[in-house]
Amino acid sequence: MKKKLVNEYLGIILTAMIAVMVCASCSKPQEGKIEYIPFQETKDGNWGMISMDGKVLFKDEFKTKPTVVRDGRFFARTKEGIWEMYDARPKGDCPWRTDAAA
Repeated sequence: MKKKLVNEYLGIILTAMIAVMVCASCSKPQEGKIEYIPFQETKDGNWGMISMDGKVLFKDEFKTKPTVVRDGRFFARTKEGIWEMYDARPKGDCPWRTDAAA
C-alpha cells in the first residue's frame, strides 16, 4: 500500500516535471528590438505610436491599443475583435490609412 502511494506520487511529480520542461522548451524569447510603443494623448482618445526617443510616428489612429512595433510591424484589433497586422510607416506613407482615419 505504502509503495503504491509512493509510486503514484513519483508518477505525478515526473509528469509535472515533463510538462514544465516541454513548456519551457517551447517558449522562445521575442526577437527584434522595440521600435515604437502605443500611446494616447488623452485618456479616452485613439491610439498612436511613438518611438523610444520621443518621435511620434502617428497619432489618433486606432480605437483599440495596438501592440509594440518590432521589425517594422505591429498588430491592432478591429472592432470585430480580429487582429490585423500593419506596417509602421509615417502618416502619408501608409496604404492602410484612409482619409477618414488620417
